[in-house]
Amino acid sequence: ALIYKGETRKLILAFKHGDRQEIAIPAGYWMAQRITSLVDSDTVLCPIPLHWRRKLSRRYNQAELLAREVGRNLNLGVRTDLLSRPRHTIPLEHASYEEHHDRLANACEAKVSAPTRSVVLVDDVMTSGATLRAAAQCLSNAGVTDVNIVVLARVDRND
Repeated sequence: ALIYKGETRKLILAFKHGDRQEIAIPAGYWMAQRITSLVDSDTVLCPIPLHWRRKLSRRYNQAELLAREVGRNLNLGVRTDLLSRPRHTIPLEHASYEEHHDRLANACEAKVSAPTRSVVLVDDVMTSGATLRAAAQCLSNAGVTDVNIVVLARVDRND
């Protein structure tokens, strides 16, 4: 993953909040190249869901756009029906590591029992890992035996 600072941060903020959806195309290609060894033809991609209020304000889920591009590049299916985000959480960009984990512990729910053994969770930025950890736990509880993650960038905890 890229480090979320400098030009990378500007690019992701433009993608996430500036309606620069076309950034998903090269980003998805780059992400796909990073996970080829983790996937097989039965693997499905699952974007981290947004709460409906956040999706309404942004008009799109950036993780879903990335997942669709990764899937297009690797010929993998995208499942947006595996997880939901029933709880609205306040933006966490300035929260501490512990606050991330506390607020996001139950943020995701499995919507259906997962009919697949291998899922790659897709997100744009990993800050503390709390969202991805909660989502992976939901999928595991639903019967998924192999959960991997791919993110475009991660926050350097030393910054």
